[in-house]
Amino acid sequence: MSRLDDCEPPTIMARAATAYRARPAEIGVADLTWAPTGRADTADTALTRWTVQAAFARLTRAQQDVLTEVYLRGEPAEQIADRLGVPVGTVRSRTHYAATALRAALEHH
Repeated sequence: MSRLDDCEPPTIMARAATAYRARPAEIGVADLTWAPTGRADTADTALTRWTVQAAFARLTRAQQDVLTEVYLRGEPAEQIADRLGVPVGTVRSRTHYAATALRAALEHH
């Protein structure tokens, strides 16, 4: 079990990383915000939040952009592909590699 799995409440990017493994990339994650969840922010959740933010910051701008579009904005891969002028498979591939890079960055913390 990873450190992110025992954290309550999980941060946005932790949810996104989990959601990436659990669902196709074109299905959006609705209403993700940095707003408090109503629970006290413990040192453990604050540390996890900081860790995920630091790992996200280590990604390239292109990797951050694709993860933001897919997971935080919930844009379908088809719309992202149209906007970027690339095939849908390229968006999915970029999403896969960005999520892999995020996981690797998280393992280094």
